[in-house]
Amino acid sequence: MEVNNDNPTKSVTKRIFEGTSKKAGMSDEDIKLIDNYIHGVKDFSSIVTEASYIIDFAEQRFRFVANHGLFLGEHTCEEVLQLGFDFYPRTVHPEDLPMLIDAYRAILQYVDASDTDLSDLDYFSFTHRIRSYPHHQHPEYLMVYHRVKPVVIHDKVQIAFCSLSSSIVKKSGNLRIYYETQHTFDEYSFKTKQWKQVEAETLTQQEKLILKLAKQGKTAPEIAKMLNRSYSTVRNEKMNIFHKLHVHTTEEAIIYATNHRLIFT
Repeated sequence: MEVNNDNPTKSVTKRIFEGTSKKAGMSDEDIKLIDNYIHGVKDFSSIVTEASYIIDFAEQRFRFVANHGLFLGEHTCEEVLQLGFDFYPRTVHPEDLPMLIDAYRAILQYVDASDTDLSDLDYFSFTHRIRSYPHHQHPEYLMVYHRVKPVVIHDKVQIAFCSLSSSIVKKSGNLRIYYETQHTFDEYSFKTKQWKQVEAETLTQQEKLILKLAKQGKTAPEIAKMLNRSYSTVRNEKMNIFHKLHVHTTEEAIIYATNHRLIFT
């Protein structure tokens, strides 16, 4: 497919980086570290189910795009690499594109402004809609859960590993930052442009076990028998899970809990 570079949204890159600091000078050792990281992500992407790609914030381009239709749509990896950030308007819902740009700006500014140790920083996440069924006359959109794992060198985000998977969250936005050893997360308000600390959702060991078994295809009666509990007890515990995670079905609970690492923590 021929790539049209006469794109009216060529300001996407500028809008992301406006107001953020320039890249930090890197030594040969820093560059080697980043190259090793990129090679590792490329190898790992072949065995994971999520769509993945690597952003080079320092050079303001994509360094790698996995061959996964969820992100690529009707485009090839080569076309997306050539388009760079100007690929986003081709796949992100028009109403969600400003939010995605603001999300990346907020991520960069968060790191820029941080005066604390970022070694415990795990990943950022947000939700938005991307094009699905691209060959249809009227494009459909799918809500995705977008994770961004930054690599911080000299207190600046140099590159980031990104992954996309389907999301059951109904609204776009939900920009969060998670830390590896904390039971809280910071949530960003696109209205106030401020971060606020929020207590993370938690599941009891029994609730985790129920979702683990449900993830294996076990029905509620089968789970009740395996756990030596009554069906009504398991049903009530599942309803409590739905309430905690703001979902309505077991499948939605599994997707949400998997995306947010609630089952195996």
